[in-house]
Amino acid sequence: LLLLTSVIKNRPNSKRSIPIINRIAYDELGNIYPDDESRMMDEKESFKISNVSIKNIKKIIDIKKTQEIIYYSLTNDYDPVCKKCKYSNWCYIPLWHRYILNHSFDKPSATEKCKVFKHIFDIIFYVNKSLTYRDIITRWLLIYNE
Repeated sequence: LLLLTSVIKNRPNSKRSIPIINRIAYDELGNIYPDDESRMMDEKESFKISNVSIKNIKKIIDIKKTQEIIYYSLTNDYDPVCKKCKYSNWCYIPLWHRYILNHSFDKPSATEKCKVFKHIFDIIFYVNKSLTYRDIITRWLLIYNE
């Protein structure tokens, strides 16, 4: 629904849901994660960036992992395919997903989720071009966005 709404209303989100800057999560032990998905999927503290015991935000921002996550999220430089993708302003594949599938933080374009998202966007953009379908989808969005 969020993807469909952003495309139909022509509101690409070039900043997406930027981990650490726009999203952050904590667990019951006070560990800090870049986003809720990272917190939920973190079995070996691979995604933990810090702990609330560190009171100085500058120290947390200075952590290399924190800087890499912010840099990737803002630029997509880790994957040139993402950077060139026509859907990049609408798409965001969370860090945990890339790590779980690839065991690294690079190449989100190589994931199955990327393929699924591209097909979803193909359908959304096709529907948006068709006046018949667009009218149906617009009415549907009015119902569900109330």
